[in-house]
Parts: sequence; structure tokens; C-alpha cells
Amino acid sequence: MSQAAFSQGYTSNPQALRIVAKSKTEKVRQDSLRKAYAGKWTLNIGFGNRYIDRGNLTDLLDTASFADFSKLRGYLHLGAGKFMNNKLWINLELSMAMPARNQDVGISNSGNNGISIVGEGSGGLMLGAGLVAKYYYHAWGNSRLYAGGGLGTLNLIAKGGQISFNSVSGRSNTIEEARARYFTSQINTGITLRPSKILLFDLGLAYSFTSTDEPVGRIVSPGGFSTAFTLSFILGANRF
Repeated sequence: MSQAAFSQGYTSNPQALRIVAKSKTEKVRQDSLRKAYAGKWTLNIGFGNRYIDRGNLTDLLDTASFADFSKLRGYLHLGAGKFMNNKLWINLELSMAMPARNQDVGISNSGNNGISIVGEGSGGLMLGAGLVAKYYYHAWGNSRLYAGGGLGTLNLIAKGGQISFNSVSGRSNTIEEARARYFTSQINTGITLRPSKILLFDLGLAYSFTSTDEPVGRIVSPGGFSTAFTLSFILGANRF
């Protein structure tokens, strides 16, 4: 049998065609995160938890703002990124976290000095901005493992004060604010899952190295481990 006749008989066989089609489909599916998203942009939103190393905390209270960032955990992050090629993804990321507000009100009666009402409170904000890179190095099915790193800054803003009222002397108030900026670098790893063409789920673990500054909210440096869950939308993914 000639090669042409064999080829014609093979391609006219429905079973053989189904096997070839399935093989091609499986190959595309297995490699979908490696090639299909190259050059495409992403928008992402995520939630995470930050665990500041104990060595980066101080037992000294923040006498300026009375705020306490030492137990701050959850944070929100937003980002926009791009798959530079078939393995490298770059993302510009913004993050925000707010510690629980502290409020306290006291009332006292000092006789001839009148009745006094004193209220104390504090609050704050942690803002971060940075550039994060992820290198995807292994794929199976609709999942890929990655490792990477990033650079950025983290800003702490703490504000607190005291407001008092006395029935004799009147009202007075004191407001204090403390700020600090830290430069950060991080290493990260995780797994990315693709449930559909336009969505990516990311489960990540990172460790941040940060500079030090004057204590704000009982934090000397916000470095430590963090975990994050991120949902990414692939722009133009429905075109392939």
C-alpha cells in the first residue's frame, strides 16, 4: 500500500480522527497557561493575611497616636498586570489594611472642679504599592506552580487623640499623628488555577523583607510572612 493510500485511509477513519482531535485538545489544555495568555493584560483583586515577625514589634505603646498595628492581619489588594511572555507575569499591586479602632470614654465627678468627660481614640491605615513578578515553571492540567519576587513601599499612618469636657473649664482636645515609610522586597511562591478562559485563582505565600523606622503603632518594621487569595480577570482571553 502506498503512503498516500495509507494516509487517505487513516484520515477517513472516524475513530482515528477522534483520537487525533482528543490528543490536540489535551495538549492545548495542558499547555493553556503557558501560551494562551502571553501578551494579555489582567485585572485582579484579592484578600490576604499579614503576619509580622515578633522581632519587628515593640512592647512600647505609641504615645503619639495610641494606635496598635501589632495585631493587624487582613488586607485587601488590587492590581493590574501583563503576561510578558509564556512564563513571566508582571503585576502592579496596591494594598490596604486598617487596624481596629480603639475608643474609650470616661466620666468623673471632681466636686468643685466640676464633672469631666474624657474620650480617647485611635485609628490608622497601612498602604502598600509595589511591582510583583511571577515565573511559572511547571504545569499540569489547568494548574501552574510559580515562584517570584517583588519590590515596593509600605506606609503606616496612625492618628489618635483625646477630647475632654469639663463643666467648669470647658472643652479641650489633642490630636496626634505618626507616619512611617518602609521599603520592601519579597519572595513568593504559590499555585494558579484556571477554572475558565477568563479567570485565574491564585493561592500564594510570600515573605517580605522591610527597612526599619521609628516605631508607629508598636511596629518597628512590618516584615514577615503573608498569605493571599487572588482572583484575576484575563482581558481578551475569549479571543483564543
